[in-house]
Amino acid sequence: MDDSPHVDLSRWRCTTVAVGSRDCSQCWGREGQGHLCGWCDNSCRPRDDCQPITDQCPAPEIHKISPLSGPVEGGTLVTVQGRNLGKRASVVDVSIGGVACSLLPDRYSVSVELVCVTGGSGSDFVAAVRVSVLHNGEGKSDELFSYLRSSLGKKPPLRCDTSAER
Repeated sequence: MDDSPHVDLSRWRCTTVAVGSRDCSQCWGREGQGHLCGWCDNSCRPRDDCQPITDQCPAPEIHKISPLSGPVEGGTLVTVQGRNLGKRASVVDVSIGGVACSLLPDRYSVSVELVCVTGGSGSDFVAAVRVSVLHNGEGKSDELFSYLRSSLGKKPPLRCDTSAER
């Protein structure tokens, strides 16, 4: 006879998935790892404990973007950190002032971090980064990203100042 205490691993997995935060997308995003969790009463719990069950999460929250600027030509890798940033890359769209920022699925960390490549803007401007998650709404960064014209390749104006040579 086994006298060891019985531990319900499914309950432990669900309550420890989002340790230190209350992150709905992270809770639901663990399905592929065999976690049968659900989001209810503002916490991650075994699905059997969540009635009625819905897979809709709160809107994304953006806590940090990096870098804060890039060239108007595009091609900048932008890292976005936050929570509820989606349960899988395929349901996430990112944009900066209406310009698409293409998500890199291999650089996506369920719900907490994503990396995208900026598209070309055609002009200088400053705007918030927006993350849209299918069925869960949109989050907007407080920090702003600046599209800047590159000065690389331009020659500085020629100046002749002979007074310093005397």
